[in-house]
Amino acid sequence: MAGPLPQPTRRRRNPPTIPTTVLPADGRQGPIPRPPSFVQLGKVGRAWWRWAWQTPQAAAWPDGSEVTVARRAQLEERFDETGDVKLLPEMRQLDDRLGLSPKAMAQLRWKIADVPGEGERSEPEDNNVIIPDRWRRSAAG
Repeated sequence: MAGPLPQPTRRRRNPPTIPTTVLPADGRQGPIPRPPSFVQLGKVGRAWWRWAWQTPQAAAWPDGSEVTVARRAQLEERFDETGDVKLLPEMRQLDDRLGLSPKAMAQLRWKIADVPGEGERSEPEDNNVIIPDRWRRSAAG
């Protein structure tokens, strides 16, 4: 373990060597990419895929992240079908790799931009998808 996470309210004597990346509060813009051709996603997996690509964190994902996001979507689908809690550690690990948890965002030095005049950040809109609460909590910054 590398030590405690930096406290945002504490002033540092030495500046951080890795700058903070500010992510757009309204999420990633542009078309949602297609899942890799070798990945089969059902209804829940496709819904998670669309949701994930609309999060602010998706704006910082490097090229080639489609495979990791597709794997996480597959796990979401399997968990929905089976309820197997043995899938949760791998899901959490991929969420951390993708920056979808508050801890991962702190480690990656990602911050969601403040939107002036808004008290709360709105969720990405997709009228065809019902977003489970557990997805909302994992993307909150």
